[in-house]
Amino acid sequence: MSRSGAVVALVAALSTTPASAASITHGNQDFQSGALLAGGIAEFLAPQTGEPTPFGLFFGGDTLQQATPGPFIVSWTFSFAPGAISAATIAFGIWDHDTAAAGTQLTSFTVDGVDVTAALNALMEAAGIGTGSQYDVFSLGLTGQALAQLADGVATFAMRLDGPAICGAVGGTTLCTPNVGNGAALDFSTLTYTTRPTTVPEPATLALIGIGLLAAGLGRRRRA
Repeated sequence: MSRSGAVVALVAALSTTPASAASITHGNQDFQSGALLAGGIAEFLAPQTGEPTPFGLFFGGDTLQQATPGPFIVSWTFSFAPGAISAATIAFGIWDHDTAAAGTQLTSFTVDGVDVTAALNALMEAAGIGTGSQYDVFSLGLTGQALAQLADGVATFAMRLDGPAICGAVGGTTLCTPNVGNGAALDFSTLTYTTRPTTVPEPATLALIGIGLLAAGLGRRRRA
């Protein structure tokens, strides 16, 4: 092998390793996006076995008759191996978010304190999404400063929903008061991320380097 050939082999051996994708899920996805749940709030009176808080539970309330009327306020954390991440998406299923009501229900959505409310709000306020007790799955790609927060291997997402909620009347009784709050239930959440390629040689790469250097040495001997 020529000296230039050995150099090419060495450069190839030191090339970056492929990016790798991974995902972490908290909770269980129990329903399909767009479903109207016949069981209503009863579907979220207790989480399933192994589901961490806040998944599988109902928080807040948009009726004065509910035990905890007020905003839906939850947070959840993912932990994974630290490192540079080139892309990430957060997905979650939520029931009774009421985004078809007038105004904006999503008060805040953050990733380790970085505000990404506007991006998620655009998805949640999209036309045709969110009747009073509808279950929907939303998926948001993270960019910029929000994506950078994942490098330390810990990502905490925090969400708050407020009124006005969707209101109606049955038999003359109002089902909710628009600005009391907004009760909702989080079903599951999945963080999908892709790590950046690295230039650290693996054992197979080191073997290739050795072979390339050996071939270069043999070539020099033959010419001598």
